[in-house]
Amino acid sequence: MNSVVDALGYMSWTFYARRVRANPSYYGAASGDDEDVDLFLLSVVKETVELLKKDGCITVEGDEDDAGVGPTILGSAACKYYLVCGTPKQMQFGVREGRKIIQSCLDEEKEVSSTEANKLIPFERSARVDEIGLAWLLYTLASTHEFDELPVRHNEEILNEELSDELMWGPDTQSVLSGNRDQYFNPEIYLDPHTK
Repeated sequence: MNSVVDALGYMSWTFYARRVRANPSYYGAASGDDEDVDLFLLSVVKETVELLKKDGCITVEGDEDDAGVGPTILGSAACKYYLVCGTPKQMQFGVREGRKIIQSCLDEEKEVSSTEANKLIPFERSARVDEIGLAWLLYTLASTHEFDELPVRHNEEILNEELSDELMWGPDTQSVLSGNRDQYFNPEIYLDPHTK
């Protein structure tokens, strides 16, 4: 589909359109007449286009009713991997924030090493940078919408508590970034739906 009109044409042949015609009040259409159903389907298509545009999955060019629509890289990734339309943008944001955090850690290490004499030393990153980067990436992955409704299996919460006692990472990476790992304990971690 390359435009809003194409999407509307496609929608008019779906089972959804048949259900709207059969029970318009349930779906919010004014009536089961063809004109009212077409107006309702057009509003659904426009809302969907706005949502996809907001999530960075499509580009829209032209006027409102006959706008040209094209996929973006994020939209193509969502289609290819069957993701919720907001997930690629959320992952992109997570990777960018992770890059900023890692860069600031590397800059801090560079300042510390530059205070030594002006001798040439090889660039080496510490294990802390790797730890922070991995913690942030895991947090970004676990925060995606695909994990929102994944249930925890029977007695798995006990295993999660034991694992949490051994690992310092929680729903946020502030404890890892602060460097104070010994005092990290957050009982609210188990209320977060992304803690699996």
